[in-house]
Amino acid sequence: MTIVNPKHIVKEIGSLIGVEIEDSDIATAHKLPDSKKVKNRMIVKFLQRDKREEVYKKRTNLVGKNTSHLPSQSVAETSAGNSRIYINESLTNYRKRLFGRIKECKQKNNVKYLWTSYGKTMLKVNETSTTEAFTTHEEFEDYLDQISNGEQTRVNIIFSEVM
Repeated sequence: MTIVNPKHIVKEIGSLIGVEIEDSDIATAHKLPDSKKVKNRMIVKFLQRDKREEVYKKRTNLVGKNTSHLPSQSVAETSAGNSRIYINESLTNYRKRLFGRIKECKQKNNVKYLWTSYGKTMLKVNETSTTEAFTTHEEFEDYLDQISNGEQTRVNIIFSEVM
């Protein structure tokens, strides 16, 4: 996907997820330099927090869609014309590292939900568990300590009942 007019692409993505976006909703939108892993990235800043939240909440409507679903990309391009579309928050480098660390833990421990909200990393083990929010590595360490202590207590209780 070649980003010619970033605001136009943002409005098309909005339409794809069911959010009406006008030029007047966008403070700025521009292409970011390609990274080793990701090409054709862009960043968008909305004037209204409500519009940003609406887009962010409806980003799940992008599941199963790619750039070929965008009207401006309807003319077949190369294989890059079928790239998946992601909407992510812009995080500081510190919070990107924190998210990556928690993501590793999620994958190793069968945690079901992981996302960001206003720069915080949110974690939910399953549908019925409480949502945990992290902004520092120390908070995550404390959470891991609580889990390991809680599991140890449960094992001790079960062990006591077996005896």
